Amino acid sequence: MLICKGGQIVNDIIGFAKEYLDTVNAICLTIIKQKGLNTFYDLKRLRVNEPAGEFTLDEIHQLKYTFHGRGCRVESQTLNIDWDFGYDDVLCGLDPWKLAYYVRDKRNNNEWEDGNKVKKAFDDLVKKGGMEIRYNLYYFT
Repeated sequence: MLICKGGQIVNDIIGFAKEYLDTVNAICLTIIKQKGLNTFYDLKRLRVNEPAGEFTLDEIHQLKYTFHGRGCRVESQTLNIDWDFGYDDVLCGLDPWKLAYYVRDKRNNNEWEDGNKVKKAFDDLVKKGGMEIRYNLYYFT
């Protein structure tokens, strides 16, 4: 267990970050499968050839996706998530404000007014060696 300043806040943020990354990964794998792609790098090409579309995550979630800049936004009646692809287009980079938006939206948690609280916790984790920063995104080490 990580022991950092504001321990409970940091532990909560780590849990939310892992949930967020699991959701992003599930969405990307579903798009890859449903679009008949073979690899994550095929998804990178899809970003150019089909910048927006729809897919079904499961029996409940019909989702719309829109690629933007270096990331993607996925929306439905029950899920809204936005992420940036990291260096070499990996999925595991975290933007503190996008994570805060996801938590606010999914958990209806007004405590997360902006990403400053998340950024502070991430910066503390960087100092402790639990995260690193690359191209303005945070990564677990």
